Parts: sequence; C-alpha cells; structure tokens
Amino acid sequence: MQVRSRGVSSTFVVVLLTVFLVSEACPAAAVHHNKGEKWTYQASMVVDVETLAVDVSGNITYESEEERTISPFGDVNVVTVHGTLSGAEEMFGEPFLAAAVTMDGFLYEAANGVEIYEMDTHMLIDATIGSDSGALSIQNETQTVEVYTPAYLAGFNPEWLPLGDEYIFHGDVNKTVTTWETGTLQRTSSSKSSVAFDIYIWPTTESVVTPMGRFDTLRIDIGQDDDNEIRWWSDEVIGYVKIEFYVGNGAVAHDTMILTSYEKGNAGSMGWIAIFGVAFTLATIVALAVVLLRIRHPKSS
Repeated sequence: MQVRSRGVSSTFVVVLLTVFLVSEACPAAAVHHNKGEKWTYQASMVVDVETLAVDVSGNITYESEEERTISPFGDVNVVTVHGTLSGAEEMFGEPFLAAAVTMDGFLYEAANGVEIYEMDTHMLIDATIGSDSGALSIQNETQTVEVYTPAYLAGFNPEWLPLGDEYIFHGDVNKTVTTWETGTLQRTSSSKSSVAFDIYIWPTTESVVTPMGRFDTLRIDIGQDDDNEIRWWSDEVIGYVKIEFYVGNGAVAHDTMILTSYEKGNAGSMGWIAIFGVAFTLATIVALAVVLLRIRHPKSS
C-alpha cells in the first residue's frame, strides 16, 4: 500500500508541475507586437479649414519599429504612423474647397500590451478655397504631443478581458500643441488635465467585414464626456480591424478606419525565448518524472 500511495502522489505531482512549468515558460497572455508588424487602414475623416469643413479619405499605416527603454516609461514598443488623405467639396457644381492631408508621428506603447504612454502626431493640411485666379491657398500645420500618467488604457488587455466587462480608466494627460500657418510658427500651448474613459466590452462577439475578409471581433466602446470611440479587436491581426470616432453625441462617425492589410513582422527574440522556454520545461519534466518513477519503484536490496 505504501508503494501505491507514492505512485499516485508522484503522478499527481508530475501533472501539476507540467501545468505550472509550461505556463511559466510561455509568457502570460499579453499583446506583443513584433518588429515590422504593420497595419494599413482605409481612413476617412473631417478636417477643418478656417471656418469650413471638408471630408478627406486615404490610407494610414501603423508600423511596429523597435523596442526601446525610454525614461520614465521603461520598456516600450515604438510604433510609427504615416498617412495621406485628400478630398474636395463643390458649391453650385463648381470646385470650392479642396484639401490634402499628410500625417506622421509615433506612439510609445507598452512592450507587452495595448497601453499607450505617449502619442506624438503631426498633421499638415494644404487647402484651396475657391477656384481659378481668385483661389485662396491655406497651409495649416499642427504638432500634438500627449503624455499619459498612467499609460492610456492601463490594465486593458483585449485578449483576456471577459465579455460584458466594464471599467473606468482614470489618469492625467500632459498635452502640448504647436501650430504653424504657411510655415510660420503661430503658438505653442501646454496643459495638464485629468481624464476618465468609460470602457465597455460587449457581451457577445461581433462579425465585421473588411477588405481583408470577415473577422469575429471583440467590440469595445470607449466614452469620454460626449465623445465616443468604438473599436473592433481581432486576435487574428493582434489589433483592431475597425475604429470609429463620434464627436458630441453625433450619430454619424466623425472619423473611420477600416483595416485593408496586415503584415506579421519578425518574431525575433520573443519567439526564441518561448521555444527555449518550452524545451527547457519539457526536459525538466522528463528528468523529474524519471526521479519520481524511481521513487515509485525502488531497487531491491
């Protein structure tokens, strides 16, 4: 009876350690973006030109460039942003307002998450009001830098949050805005404010069709005051396949982005770490099993 008792105990210990060691060898569920990973969106938005507004559309690309250690954030993933959009409006059947928009910038996001520490966005708008010899050319340029404490969406991980969950993100944002007109510096303003975002994960998955195909997604609503943002997350692209922004409780989206292409990038060191971790774990389990089985069947004296 004593030998059988040891056998049952040894088997249980091997199973328990297998679960524990494998879970430790593979990083906990987290969003990790590899170098060269790229998302391109078909984007449409409304831009202001003087007292007028024009709808523009085009492409915006986000690319994961590298991991760095940035003070005071720690380990971050640097994501670059660039895009071009254009649009025109008519009045009485004649061209009246045309605009071309160039965007670039970067994000500092958590190395293993969707949290964003800093957003740096540059937008250049070249516009023409009127036509022929009486046309007025306008060039507006804006640089916006936002730093969040804690990181924007801290603690939010769409890979493990339960459906139907809701929580409020509280934080502070330091915002600096610099503007130019026709290349001439106009002003730089800085402000610090407290922000609160109400984040709600819908209780059921939602099917979204994009130029890349159909995705089963997690719908996430992010509200702040009268503004609302809706994101549709897919594990297949480790990101969002569609994003909509609503301003002032509006019923029509002010900005929309729909995924048109996705590139996985290079797994790099994280992939090798996972492989070596699993290999080491399996070797440890085999060695442990041999030891425990010897205990179960001691040699005869």
